[in-house]
Amino acid sequence: MRIKILSGEINWSNSNKKSLFSSTFICISLFFNLTFTKLLGQQTFSYTQYMNHPLPLNMATSLQDPDGSLNLIARRQWVGINGAPATFFIDGSLPIKSLNGSAGIIAQNDKYGPESLTEFNAFYAQSVKLGENQTLGLSLNCGLKSYIANYTSLNPLDPDLGPNINENKPNLGFSILYFSKLLYLGISVPQLTIRNLGNASIKDNNYFRNNYFFMGGLDLKVVNGIQFKPATLLSYTRGVPMIADFSGMFLFSNALGAGLNYRTNNETAIIVTTDFNLFEVGYSYQFGLLSESLGRFTVPTQEITINFRLGKRKFDLEKLKRIF
Repeated sequence: MRIKILSGEINWSNSNKKSLFSSTFICISLFFNLTFTKLLGQQTFSYTQYMNHPLPLNMATSLQDPDGSLNLIARRQWVGINGAPATFFIDGSLPIKSLNGSAGIIAQNDKYGPESLTEFNAFYAQSVKLGENQTLGLSLNCGLKSYIANYTSLNPLDPDLGPNINENKPNLGFSILYFSKLLYLGISVPQLTIRNLGNASIKDNNYFRNNYFFMGGLDLKVVNGIQFKPATLLSYTRGVPMIADFSGMFLFSNALGAGLNYRTNNETAIIVTTDFNLFEVGYSYQFGLLSESLGRFTVPTQEITINFRLGKRKFDLEKLKRIF
């Protein structure tokens, strides 16, 4: 991310106050991100509902799904601000029971103003039994990532906004996951850049950095019909301080979920999920805890997930009615 991108979005000659406010707010938000989280380069990609949908972070988690699934994630930051970051995921996996494995694909697109990062990966995961209820999963993924920054589209007459960037690189990654009925622990590097195929102007590859993740979680029975699922995610990218996520979800009759997420860059989120057997829908509303520093004005980040279970054939509305 370059500050000149953001400054290029501000048209000081434009009399439209709404556009001026939107652009100014992005700059102010960037300033406070730089101040309080010390961002140095590309931030680690993340999302709040990782405890219910960990596949993009650790592909070995596909081994926990006996039926296979197709999943969608849509995440929009700073809702209502033009050019704000938006992230989209689509992924799917199928079990290969004869090999005690699974295979699938993941596609991701991140867009921020004139910048766009697109990535596609295919993966295979293999499980190894360690005991009656203990399993070790290993996965390997490979694919291609593309970064495009069309700076001159902001103002073709401004020479300070160039040059544009168009860089493509192959991607390699791996994941390790230990899991049982009670808990899971995982380490993954889903984005491991192996060489440069593009013509980027940045020699130290600032736009493609390796992401490292450690995740863990528990599935605890509170009383009959109520489960508590705490989870933790540690994210690290070179040049960016490590970020820790802490989440807790209550699940009622395996149908309705509610929980909270806290991130150490001073963000928190409210999460709700609804399970219809054939598919599950999740929604999170994330907001910063430093809004007073921005004049008490908070712009939220909203996230929607949809999980289609390929092994299910029945839509079960009665599942929710039994709770109420």
